[in-house]
Amino acid sequence: MDALKKAIAKSFRMEMIGTGVYRSLAAQYRQSQPKLSGKFTAYAGQEYRHGRLFDRCHQKAFGKSIGGGLFWRFMGSGMALMMRVLPLKAKMKKLSHVEAQAVADIEKALTGGEGADSGLVQVLRTILPDEKAHAALYRQWFPA
Repeated sequence: MDALKKAIAKSFRMEMIGTGVYRSLAAQYRQSQPKLSGKFTAYAGQEYRHGRLFDRCHQKAFGKSIGGGLFWRFMGSGMALMMRVLPLKAKMKKLSHVEAQAVADIEKALTGGEGADSGLVQVLRTILPDEKAHAALYRQWFPA
């Protein structure tokens, strides 16, 4: 049960960090790349919703909210600020790798069936399509 609790909390943190990163990137590219900024804004909203789903899952399984969402969103914004010096293509490639790893982790967890009683499997099934879309953004924006 401790491993499940840690897995849900880690997933929550990663989604909140992603929210901060995507919000900051949306602001950074609002003028120069409005279409991409809109994608980043939408992704930030999805990441935030995913984080709330993990928090609700934690509440149901353990009777307590995870908390700290604002801190983790701030950390994500800080990460985006540090990436500001990188060209857009490099930023998006890095994000694509992170999101692709998240997709692989989710698919692995779904085949294992761990956490089914906690509602974790349902949350993972819910967020998987969004995570796949996030991972594909680099290929859409910079086709080979």
